[in-house]
Order: sequence, then structure tokens, then C-alpha cells
Amino acid sequence: MKIEQIASVQLVICHLDDRAFALPVAQVTQVLRMVALTPVPDTPAWLPGLINLRGQVVPVIDLRTRVGLSPRSPRLSTRILIAQIDDVLVGLIADTVSQVVALPSPEIATPTSAGEASDLVSGIARLDGRLIPILNLPRLIADAAKFTVG
Repeated sequence: MKIEQIASVQLVICHLDDRAFALPVAQVTQVLRMVALTPVPDTPAWLPGLINLRGQVVPVIDLRTRVGLSPRSPRLSTRILIAQIDDVLVGLIADTVSQVVALPSPEIATPTSAGEASDLVSGIARLDGRLIPILNLPRLIADAAKFTVG
């Protein structure tokens, strides 16, 4: 999805420590309280396990680890955002989920730097004087999709 081609963008804002990140609301199907994960041997540190969501096995990504922050034990405020790209469901662990906002597309900038870290960001939202990276969900979950079981 090209963010700059849309008149306005609705975003789900989540937090990791004191840093805010966003995901397009169209990609987030629900937000769950943290649940027990089933660990899978020999997976990357950012993939702490799987959950059973209404009979479907869903890989869960720790956003903290995936974006380069240190891992943290779940708290009462920890949430799992269930996101979907095409027919692939994935869970994303965030410290908190705070709000859904609608921003006009001029408030979204496209990142210009190159490199793997910037591949995880599809845009930068300007909200209340802050810059909030918009996570590139297809890139973020590319390696986790192979853990999805039909």
C-alpha cells in the first residue's frame, strides 16, 4: 500500500518503552490482551512463539526485539495486535496500544534512508509535534509467515 496515494490514513498507535510506532488500521484486525505463547524451537529471538486464535495457528512477533530494543517480560498492559496481510495472520506484541488516529496524507512522509532498518518503516507520521514511524507490515512479517499453519 502506497501511503502517499491515500487522502487520509487511519493508524493504530502502539508504544514500546517511550517510543511510539504506528500501523495502518486496515491491517490490524483486533487487539488482544497478552496470552501464553507456545514456544517454537530454533526460531529467531523476535519470534517468541505461537498462539491459537479460533483454531488458527498464529506466529507472534515481539516488536521490541524486531525493531532492536531489549526484550521485556509481559505486563498487564502488554497487548498483541493481530494483523493481516493477504491471508497471513500474525500477532505483534507491543507494550501498550494507545489510540487510533486519522491523519491527512500530507502529514505522512516517506523515509529516504536506505538499509534494512528503514525497510521496516514505510512512512513517518507527524502527530502532535512528534514523528512516529509507520511500520512496514509486509517486511516486518516476511520471515514469520513461514511459521503459519493452515
